[in-house]
Amino acid sequence: RCFMRVLSALAACFLFVFIILISCGKDHHDEDNPPQIPPATDTIPGTDSLPTEDTTGTAIDSLPAGWQVATTPSLTSLVSDVFFTNNTTGYAITSGDGGVWKSTDGGLSWAINSASFAGTPPQLANLAVTPDDKVFIVDGWLERSVSGAPFQRLSFDNKIVNNDVYFTSNDTGYVSGGVVRPTGQYCLWKTTDGGISWQATGVQPLPYPNPTVGVHEFAFSPGGNGYETYGSKILYKKAADTTWLASAAVTPAVTQPFNSVSAPEGDIAFAVTRNGVVYKSVDGGENFAKVGVIGNGLTGYLNLHFVDENTGYCTVNTALYKTTDGGATWQIALKWKYALIEVHFTDAEHGWVCGTNGTILTYTP
Repeated sequence: RCFMRVLSALAACFLFVFIILISCGKDHHDEDNPPQIPPATDTIPGTDSLPTEDTTGTAIDSLPAGWQVATTPSLTSLVSDVFFTNNTTGYAITSGDGGVWKSTDGGLSWAINSASFAGTPPQLANLAVTPDDKVFIVDGWLERSVSGAPFQRLSFDNKIVNNDVYFTSNDTGYVSGGVVRPTGQYCLWKTTDGGISWQATGVQPLPYPNPTVGVHEFAFSPGGNGYETYGSKILYKKAADTTWLASAAVTPAVTQPFNSVSAPEGDIAFAVTRNGVVYKSVDGGENFAKVGVIGNGLTGYLNLHFVDENTGYCTVNTALYKTTDGGATWQIALKWKYALIEVHFTDAEHGWVCGTNGTILTYTP
């Protein structure tokens, strides 16, 4: 929803722990009135060791048919998110280089779109882009840029925002990872005016989780059903609903938190845990059941994207896995020399993967 083969074991281990900690709990809160929340201490099993290395797949420096490396001559640091509004126009955000990059040729080449952030350049961030070119990034704060202008930090009245941002139209968007004071109850934030103002949207009473519960990632189906990962739960809402609920059943119960969720069509949704167990819902999120396991339970930062009910992709360390049978079985689609972080498709024939060392890979068969 990250480890370089060529680096030493110590460096790889450091990068892995960095990505897990930041992506699971981007706790850059209001300095004047910080909330009382337990510190981020990653106690999830498996995060104190190196990721499992695959020995199968394509050669490290080659790519299978349809995939190619994007031209990013000055982009060398971690690319933490990539998102396309259509098959030709897309955006990527980096750490270190501190900028949002834009492509207008399907991801083959990239140019800096905005390098000016309101605060410190983000270390690891998610982004959302509306069809009318409003760019939002979230890494503990939420920032907004319109048509390439410098970013402006948005106010949430001293309330926490972090983890993920998602827009379903030019005006309507959501931010995850909020907490309402003084109760400490978890909430989601919603805007209907393009990000100018935000209101807490209904969630059944849930405590604000310690960051160790996992990543909070959004997915929305084409019909408007919404989903968010929340530790061992999936929060969901039907298109016509305003209140978010926790799934009634996850069968069997997860042993590690959900990392990523994808909603390709109708009431179909998929979610994957940090140890690669894939679950599916056929009723809009009310119930999830296990359908398969990726790579015999590899542990790492996993990001999931299904293009339809049968075909899906998932990043795991330096590999991209693919399923064509609805998540029951998974094979390596490509293997790269650097860690892969996020995967995004606009349709079955247009896809992108980003990762460390300036990696952006494009897919057009």
